[in-house]
Amino acid sequence: MTPMTPTDIRNENWELLQKALNPMIWQAYRAWLAHGPGTTRGVAAAAGWDILTFRPRTTDCYQLGLVALVRKERRQGVYRALPREEWEGFDTSDLGVVQQVLMNLPAA
Repeated sequence: MTPMTPTDIRNENWELLQKALNPMIWQAYRAWLAHGPGTTRGVAAAAGWDILTFRPRTTDCYQLGLVALVRKERRQGVYRALPREEWEGFDTSDLGVVQQVLMNLPAA
């Protein structure tokens, strides 16, 4: 058996991530792709989401490295979605963090 490269591990984790996440997290991620960058309130409004539903899903996306903080404005942050190509460029030494988050997600 050939040892897995960091790229193999990254790709496997992306596939695992897609299968493991609650569909609402993916919907929030797609909202960020379509309507971001912006604040959680602004993107939620543009996507037709209630802020109290959208904000926790954004936190999930942020913890998984799917959404990144661009800058702070007063009391709120401006975030943007990381496209898959950027997410896949994520430092492979940090994939243990992603695996730990995946293990701690509630069942969908």
